[in-house]
Amino acid sequence: MAVSVGHCGEDGTAHVTLLIGQHLGKPPRPGPARDTWLGVRADVAAHLHQAGFVTAPTGGGVRAASPRPEPVAVHLEHGNVLRDGLGALGRYRIWCPEHPHLAGRLQNAHGLGPQVFTYVYATERARNPVWPRGFRALHDAAEAWAAHMGLPPVTVTEI
Repeated sequence: MAVSVGHCGEDGTAHVTLLIGQHLGKPPRPGPARDTWLGVRADVAAHLHQAGFVTAPTGGGVRAASPRPEPVAVHLEHGNVLRDGLGALGRYRIWCPEHPHLAGRLQNAHGLGPQVFTYVYATERARNPVWPRGFRALHDAAEAWAAHMGLPPVTVTEI
């Protein structure tokens, strides 16, 4: 018996195809071989379901959609110009409470006014920050930072 897995889409769906003897992607004729094939398909589906996948039997095996992670919170705090001086203008501290080791900064590259939002993102102590393409909104930059840090989808809160 062999199992092959093929990627079927951007959403993480995979198709598990069963190969038993000469029967690739289709169950054998009725009889003991078919019973074995159907049992293996049910077993594969049960294991995938137990791992959190959404499964559906197909003619050739099992279709499995990956579990969707719950969004995590990301907080933004605007730089305090009164406390830190004009250098804090257009700068934001960003962090994820669920992953305290992940913290960084977002910066309006033009400093003045919300008319142009070009941000940099990096870890707080980075000597060589990452300079991605410009973002039109603060929340877009925050989501890009979160993706860069390997976080699942986020909800952004300004403090």
